[in-house]
Amino acid sequence: MREFETSTVVERDIGTVMEAYWRAETWPQFTRHVRAVDIHFEDDNTQILSLHVDTRGKRDVFKTVRIRQVREIHYFQPVPPPTLLRHHGAWLFWSRGPATEI
Repeated sequence: MREFETSTVVERDIGTVMEAYWRAETWPQFTRHVRAVDIHFEDDNTQILSLHVDTRGKRDVFKTVRIRQVREIHYFQPVPPPTLLRHHGAWLFWSRGPATEI
C-alpha cells in the first residue's frame, strides 16, 4: 500500500480554510480534474457526494464519503477507482497565527 503526506500553509484563518475544503460544490472552480460534484447528503459533519473527475483522458465518477471533525476532514471512497484497492485519507488543519497549515 502506498501512502503519502504533504503539507502547505495558506495565508487565511483556519475557519475560512476548513470551510473552503468542506464546500465541495465549489471544487470545479479551483481544481483542474474535478468537473462536477453531486451532493447526495450533507449535514454539518457528514457529506456523501459524487465527484466527476477527468482521469487518464476520460471522465469517471467516484462516490465519496466525508466526515468533518474539529480540525480534520476525513474521506473515503466505498468503491475506489479501478486502479486502487482503497482510497481514503484526511486533511488535518493547524492554526499558525493568521495562517493555516494543512
